[in-house]
Amino acid sequence: MRERFERLIRWVFDFLPMRQVVRYCISGTISTIADFGVTVLLKECLGVIPRIAAVCGFLVSIMISYTFATLWIFDEHRFDKRVFEVLGYLFVTIVGAGLTWSIMFLGVNVIGIHYIIVKVFAVGVVTIWNFCAKKVLVFTRKK
Repeated sequence: MRERFERLIRWVFDFLPMRQVVRYCISGTISTIADFGVTVLLKECLGVIPRIAAVCGFLVSIMISYTFATLWIFDEHRFDKRVFEVLGYLFVTIVGAGLTWSIMFLGVNVIGIHYIIVKVFAVGVVTIWNFCAKKVLVFTRKK
């Protein structure tokens, strides 16, 4: 069992260059701050309803995150045409949002765990999903 665990850890560190992981986490932090900032600004200063403000904040965070991904985090690009790269990025992001919703629903509504605990777990799972899926599906050159 220990040998399997050590093999898994080696694979993770071989697959996930730490520089990219650290940059991805920094990018995610900045994107999250922008998401909250835009949401609060639109709601509190411009009177936009919270659901619309939240969607706008989310869209801004996706644009910031994509910019970081293409210019700072990942060195390779799978697609020659930018439109396919953007669509792949959006697909992975939407799947991540659906995964968050599913984990929240199951954890809170089905199992009955406090929503904050479930949210922390969901953030961890979805962060790993988003990084790995974007790296493999969008930002790794086809061989």
